[in-house]
Amino acid sequence: MKVQTQSPAKEIRRWMSKEDAVLGKAEDAVVAHKIGRAVKQVRQRRKQLGIAAAPKSREDDALLGPTPWTKKEDALLGTMSDAVVAQKIGRRVEWVRNRRKLLGIVISGTLWTKEEDALLGSATDKVVAQKTGHSEKSVFARRKRLGIAPFHTVKLWTKKEDALLGTTMDKIVAQKIGRGKSSVFQRRQQLGIASSRSWSKKDDALLGTASDPIIARKIGCSIWRVVQRRKRLGIASACLKTHWSKKEDALLGTASDPIIAQKLGYNRKNVGYRRKQLGIAAFRKIKYWSKEEDALLGTMTDKKLAQRLGCKIEQAAWRRNRLGIKPFCPRPKGRTWSREENELLGTMSDESFAQRFKRNIISVKARRTVKKIPVFNPKRHVWRSEDDKLFGIRPDEQIARLIGVTVLAVKARRLRLGICLCPKPRDIKH
Repeated sequence: MKVQTQSPAKEIRRWMSKEDAVLGKAEDAVVAHKIGRAVKQVRQRRKQLGIAAAPKSREDDALLGPTPWTKKEDALLGTMSDAVVAQKIGRRVEWVRNRRKLLGIVISGTLWTKEEDALLGSATDKVVAQKTGHSEKSVFARRKRLGIAPFHTVKLWTKKEDALLGTTMDKIVAQKIGRGKSSVFQRRQQLGIASSRSWSKKDDALLGTASDPIIARKIGCSIWRVVQRRKRLGIASACLKTHWSKKEDALLGTASDPIIAQKLGYNRKNVGYRRKQLGIAAFRKIKYWSKEEDALLGTMTDKKLAQRLGCKIEQAAWRRNRLGIKPFCPRPKGRTWSREENELLGTMSDESFAQRFKRNIISVKARRTVKKIPVFNPKRHVWRSEDDKLFGIRPDEQIARLIGVTVLAVKARRLRLGICLCPKPRDIKH
């Protein structure tokens, strides 16, 4: 006979008065999270005490969403990432995250095991993520937290690649074998292989005879190598001439630096550096103006005058401005405006004026604008001297009726002429 052993009964957690006081004041899930009980226990206890469920507040809607959560939706929480769950149930990621944290659910796969930690750094983060089921970002963060270096594939050097070292420039070798220039240089230095080109006596003899770029082209190497070799041998650059004779120093400042550089066969920068070192001012061709040349200023353009006198345009403009002569502005060829035409501007439209006097419309508009004459308007009243005599004698209303204009036009004309308003008959004291 088998003796049945009774399993020890589970301890039942009694409800405290403080816990009962919280029921119904918030959603059951929120209360369960606060007091550390299951949602079912909170719901059963609330119904047992006859406490109505708390209505949803705006804060709950902002945290968990406007619609209540179902059992199926709660069952999905933690089985996958919050973003995937949100896409499946049609809710926001923030609502899913808040609901999961409220229920105390942990996402499966977020806890790392020792076996998974052992895989970190043994392969790329992408491969480790595929093996462990974690995201690539979480793998990267976990590896950084544990201080594990990333996985690097080391490409071993073959005999064929080593045979190419030193046969040509490192840059060309790197392009051929598909490696970096620095790795090729380090490998060549590690094996003690000299560069593709060793310096001969003829190459050393060329150093300092010309500029470094020219020597680099002749020898067939980089400019950096030429500079390093020249400095190592203590050879001065050809661009900086150190020994100047008295005859060469006497030529400085007598002409422009490029001309002296051509005469002496030196670099232009070298000549300028020597001239500044001796404190010699740069050569400037000074033009002395005669009375006849000054008389020509302003009679033609500065460009034509410079070509005629054989000087620069800036010199001609500078001399003209110094003497206060205005620049030459040729008058446009065309008809002059008569007195009759100037008086009739604005009395008719520009088109009819151009047809009557056989002028261009653009020139008519330009002339009218210069004279500050408004555009012709047939509705505009042309004020005569007879009309102006009525101001101050008659009221504005009577003048408007007699002339056939508005009262505002009469008032504006009167104010422009500075004439006071005529008093009404009843205002006149006898």
